[in-house]
Amino acid sequence: VLGLMLIRMVWRLSNTRPKPLPTHAAWERHLAHLVHILFYICLVAIPVSGWLMSSAKGFSVSVFGLFTLPDFIRPDESTASLMVLIHRCIGY
Repeated sequence: VLGLMLIRMVWRLSNTRPKPLPTHAAWERHLAHLVHILFYICLVAIPVSGWLMSSAKGFSVSVFGLFTLPDFIRPDESTASLMVLIHRCIGY
């Protein structure tokens, strides 16, 4: 998901987006923009927090058996508990 999201972000930054409809109020356009940005943040934060959670629990993350992602943090139970909480909260 993280790889696909990064590809999507490159696509988004390199292509034009449709113009908002003139019938939308300014607050609707601003709110839509904010929600869109929050979706992007969540779609990056969820896989990253899962990766950190796995690292903190001492599990390596394998990508379809092709390669293993590096562990950024050492195994630690309190950090793992925090990452589980963050991962779940962002998911909700």
